[in-house]
Amino acid sequence: MNIELCPEQCLNCGQKQQGYLCRQYQWLVKLVKRDIPKKVITHITPKDLRIGHCVMGEGTKIHKCICGQFVNYGDKFCRECGQRLDWEDSKDV
Repeated sequence: MNIELCPEQCLNCGQKQQGYLCRQYQWLVKLVKRDIPKKVITHITPKDLRIGHCVMGEGTKIHKCICGQFVNYGDKFCRECGQRLDWEDSKDV
């Protein structure tokens, strides 16, 4: 089933739809997608980098969620968007 189109009768509220998902169903699909772990993006700083009040030295690994928010190693979820994080490729930190 294409997640953009609803079946003839909405699975969530039982109402007949006109080809689009009802808001509750769209919200549910968004939550399910957010609960699927996404790999974090790891960068190694080429030079000293200031992030907020912290200074990261050259060669420091920094991690970002797919939304662009910095995350700490081992965080299970992004504090900004709530995305579940996958640290499989970052175990050597």
